[in-house]
Amino acid sequence: MAGGTDISKPMQGDTRIKDVHRKQYQNSVIELMSNNSGGKLRKYCIVQNCKGNTSTIFNTVEGTAINRTGDFEQGRFVGGTNGNQETENNDFKFGIVEVAPAPIYAGNWVHETQYEQTMLNIDSAISETQVRSLGVEEDKDIIKAIKAVSLEATHKFGSSTAPLTLKTFVEAIDWARLFLGTGTPIAILANKKDIAKLRTEDGFKALSSDYAQYFGTQKPGTEDIATGELITWRHDLLEDGEMYFLADRVMGLATWNDNIGTSISYKDEKSKYLLKAWTSLGVKNLDKLGVFKVEFKVGE
Repeated sequence: MAGGTDISKPMQGDTRIKDVHRKQYQNSVIELMSNNSGGKLRKYCIVQNCKGNTSTIFNTVEGTAINRTGDFEQGRFVGGTNGNQETENNDFKFGIVEVAPAPIYAGNWVHETQYEQTMLNIDSAISETQVRSLGVEEDKDIIKAIKAVSLEATHKFGSSTAPLTLKTFVEAIDWARLFLGTGTPIAILANKKDIAKLRTEDGFKALSSDYAQYFGTQKPGTEDIATGELITWRHDLLEDGEMYFLADRVMGLATWNDNIGTSISYKDEKSKYLLKAWTSLGVKNLDKLGVFKVEFKVGE
């Protein structure tokens, strides 16, 4: 991995660490990362790899021309997020967004008296926790990039002086649908407390049947509602009063080509082993028309 360490060879001074343990830890992290595929929001991103310690380029285009003559001096232009908006004689822009990944690390200290037992259960003892934590950190970066989007007035709904109600929530979804169309997957990003309040209102459960024509039925055993995938977080990711609708494929996520690394080292002064895993991540918005914010007064 760019900026990482070659884990296939023991580090100098680490002769007490067995090669089999290094490989075992490495394989465990790689397998879990492959199965988990990052955080909750990665599937809504366009993911690109870049070689070495560099950046990658995402191409963006606002739309394309469609006609029946082949003369593109005049034409009907189809654009907007997921191509559902039309204008006449408008030259849509083609652009690039450069995204540079940076490393993210997860580490655990293990005392020498617990090391051998830990390595016997590395998947559940260390690797699962580290991979899950790296996924949360990835989501934090994606949410940070979402918050940084300079939204048009048309992509804000509600008022910071009025409380969030089920009526406001449904109206916001319908408003977003006017721009996105009915076939675009949407992630509804909200604080757990705000959604818990909505769940107490009569009619919340009916959302799945009311909007089934758009998204199908609710998945059993999930928080999803038929209006979109409902993703809730604690206040450390989304504060009370923060709610966003995110359309599919409007965020660009960059990683290094050799994206996963691990290392094991020993610290004499601590009598402990350090098990460290890392990945890489960079994220930017590619289309601000695919992000909506619902504003409301907190605490009511």
